[in-house]
Amino acid sequence: MAINIERDNPKLTAKFIQDAGLELVVSDFDAKLLEQFKAAGTPFIVVIDGTHAAPEKPDFRVLYKSEGFEGTKKLRQVIDGIKPPPKPSARSGRGVDGAIEATTGTPVIHQGDLSFEAMLASDIQLTSTALTYGQKHGATEWKIDYTHKTIGEDYEPYGLFDFLGYSERIHANYNGGGADIRQKLG
Repeated sequence: MAINIERDNPKLTAKFIQDAGLELVVSDFDAKLLEQFKAAGTPFIVVIDGTHAAPEKPDFRVLYKSEGFEGTKKLRQVIDGIKPPPKPSARSGRGVDGAIEATTGTPVIHQGDLSFEAMLASDIQLTSTALTYGQKHGATEWKIDYTHKTIGEDYEPYGLFDFLGYSERIHANYNGGGADIRQKLG
């Protein structure tokens, strides 16, 4: 299956699809599928093993991911390595090797960010530090964040022009946080 993320050049895309002999092409103009695989470039090739899946037990395993094309020999090697799952033994109800196969479904995507910003001068200092962590699982997404900001000002009036001013030193710390949860309904 091929995923088309190119919206701007439909004629060029149609020619590529025809030249490559692709039969099943799905459009994903927002690149959500590439985002789930953390892909940064194209072409992006994924081989997924679905031989362990059943209607009541979705079990799809990513066997190979590559940004760029490493050649048909590498792809053929990965695809030929796919074997059907072992039959359960009568004694244990488990696979031949005795291991219980893990069921996989929608991936859980973890996201974390740490940022720091500063503006420093001889008489003023401003800093901002933010820490964010969240997860995305299917249609549910949540995140929490914490921020710490500081303000520092050391003011000395310039005697020739500032007759009303006075020396002042201000230092303050501010902390904040937030939580967010989203559920897609459609």
